[in-house]
Amino acid sequence: MVHVYVLVEHQSTSDYWMPFRVWQYIFAAWDDVRRQAEGKQVKLPLVIPLVVFNGAKTYQHSLDLRGLINAEYDLIDRVLFKPVRSTSSRTRRLSERPIWAQCC
Repeated sequence: MVHVYVLVEHQSTSDYWMPFRVWQYIFAAWDDVRRQAEGKQVKLPLVIPLVVFNGAKTYQHSLDLRGLINAEYDLIDRVLFKPVRSTSSRTRRLSERPIWAQCC
């Protein structure tokens, strides 16, 4: 069985922070799923965000979270929206680059 959540946010004004708020809502929904799992490993549902805007003027701000981050989109995609990188202090040699320097 696959669960899909649809997140609907109603806006009558343009909001610069809307992408951030939408992600806060998504993480809150996922956190509820995590807590209800009571220690079991479960998959998080896909959350489809939808902003319904009915303002008098055209929506002026980006709805893309990357628009709020001070970096190029391609760098954000390579660093933030990829699987988390990990390293072990037991296997890493001192001559290897630290994990934060391996991203690009």
